[in-house]
Amino acid sequence: MDWLKDLYAQSISEGTIVAACNWMSQQGKPIIEAAKVELKSTTVTAQFDEAGGRLTGKLWSFHVVCTE
Repeated sequence: MDWLKDLYAQSISEGTIVAACNWMSQQGKPIIEAAKVELKSTTVTAQFDEAGGRLTGKLWSFHVVCTE
């Protein structure tokens, strides 16, 4: 959070960040559910990929499933 203050001279509370993350996770639920339905019903071969990297000492992963 210090980087926000350093870059923009603005501070943000942890509570605001948590609330924003919770809101975003709710916004994505319909998309995730629609993707699950589509992937379960498709007859096209699905392809899977994973990428990862470290950010502030923690390993993060990004997973992708597609049919095209």
